[in-house]
This record gives sequence, structure tokens and C-alpha cells, in this order.
Amino acid sequence: MRSLSVLTPLLLVLLLAAVLLPTTAGSESLGDRSGVNDQGLFGGLHLLASNQTSGSAQAPLIDLPDVAEVYTASWCEPCVVSEETFQQVVANHSEEVVELQFHRAIGETQDPFGTQAGDERWEARYGAQSEALVGLKRAPPTIIINGEWMHPGIVPNGEDLVEDYTSSLTEPARFEDATGTSSLEWQSSDGESGTVTWSVTLPSADVEGVEFTSLLIAVEESAYFEEGSNGLGDYPHVVRDVVDLGSGSGGELAYTLPDEWDGEDISLVLIHQWSAPPPTVVIEDKGFLPAAGLALVVTAVGLALLERRSRV
Repeated sequence: MRSLSVLTPLLLVLLLAAVLLPTTAGSESLGDRSGVNDQGLFGGLHLLASNQTSGSAQAPLIDLPDVAEVYTASWCEPCVVSEETFQQVVANHSEEVVELQFHRAIGETQDPFGTQAGDERWEARYGAQSEALVGLKRAPPTIIINGEWMHPGIVPNGEDLVEDYTSSLTEPARFEDATGTSSLEWQSSDGESGTVTWSVTLPSADVEGVEFTSLLIAVEESAYFEEGSNGLGDYPHVVRDVVDLGSGSGGELAYTLPDEWDGEDISLVLIHQWSAPPPTVVIEDKGFLPAAGLALVVTAVGLALLERRSRV
């Protein structure tokens, strides 16, 4: 039965071919610079609220800044690399960039800055994409630009991180040319508790099936934490609270500012998130691909049985 032994290499080749042949057309693997194509955000209006009895900001949607969301931790040394590199890119970017640094909170024992609301929002918004890329729903360091481009870790997808971040910042956002305005106002008698009034003219073009929600984010512009083991010391743009404002085009909210870690530098930031239904995936039947895979499996099994019978 020595002649049948030649079937073993053939059997392996057939099994590998059956596994490796694609069964659908047009599938793409996720990369480090992964487009979150069915969601994004715009906004970034901001104003100082600590010890302020009033403040307001208003801008056309077309003039709103870019928004960078950063997931970080005070013990995360790679975070220092990614954030310092991003600052180099921001310094050379022609438009304003509003940064929101979400510190790790759930399960955290070292970083004092994170919030439950921040982690829950991050997981709900970006957890699935992050897990697909790096195996964790919340992975410091991660930088997300305009809610559409995710950059986890410090291994570049292109030439280097500068190229990666620059490419995402210059990539046109879906609603960057939309008409309308966004506004934010703060009124307080004591500079701590007061009323937030906000409004937005939602984009009217190309919005079939798109859902919009707005968020109010309280940000401490700088917080000093000497015990941070990544050695940064001063931690900028720390998110201290996240409030879901719902899906309307405006409203009024009674609000008390979160306690500062140090200083009196709590700002309020207004952003508007959008989510679209996932695109319909059409599997193009090439005719031979699934059938070929099945035929190879059947052939391989048959050969295996034949060889096993010959050895008995």
C-alpha cells in the first residue's frame, strides 16, 4: 500500500485550499488606521465655566474645530509617545483641534482621573471596533479623530505616527461642509451650578437613516498628578464628566460642574455624534468559489478514508 502514501501530501494541500479559498467577495481586514464608516462626530464648541457667571460660544458647522478623543492612563508609558507625537501634528495643523482625554476608570487602581460615564460611553461607541483591532474594548493609548478614524497603540500603519495622524486630520469628515450652526451657553450665579443652553442645526443633506445625538463634556484643562508612573506629571484636557443631551436640536439643562482636581479650569464642550445604519453587504456569488471549497473538502475526506482503509 506504499503507493497510497503519496495521498498524504495531496490531502494536506486539498484541505488547505478548502480553508483558504475565499467564499465572499470584497471583504477587507481592519488595520490600525480603521475607518469607523457608520459613525462619527462634529462639534467642539467650548467655553470656560469654572468661576464664570456667564459664557457663550457659537459657530457655523463649517467652522467647527476637529475633535480628537484620546483614551489614556497615568501609568501608560506608550500613551506619552502617542500623545506627544499627536501634539506635533496638531501644532502643524491648519485648523483648531479640541482634545478630550478619557482616562481609564473601570477596574482602575492607579489613575485618579477616569469616570464611569466616560468609560461606559467609550465602550458603547468604540468598544466593538477597538476589540476587533487590539482585543480590548478600552485600550490605552488610542486616539480617535472626528469619531471616524481610530489609532490604537504606537505601531504606525504608514511610514510613522506623524503620517498616520496627519492623514486622519486632513481626511474630510462626512459633515464638515454642512450648513447650520452650533451654540453653547453657560449661566450661573456662583460659578459652580447653573444652566447650560445648547442648540444645533442638524445637517440636512445626505442624512437618510442617520441618527444624531449631542453630548456635554466637562473637561479639566490641566491636572497635576506627580504619582503618575508614566512620568507625565501634568495631564491635559482631562474629561471629568459626560452628559447625554439626547437626540433633539437643542435644550436647557440644570448642571453642577464636577469638582476640579486642582485649579479652577473646568471647560464645557459640546459635541454632536452621528450614527448611520451599517451598509448592506451584498455577497457576490462567483459561482465556483463556495462549490469549489465544498468539492475540495469532500474529495479530501474521501481520500483520507481511502488511505485509512488501505492501512487496515
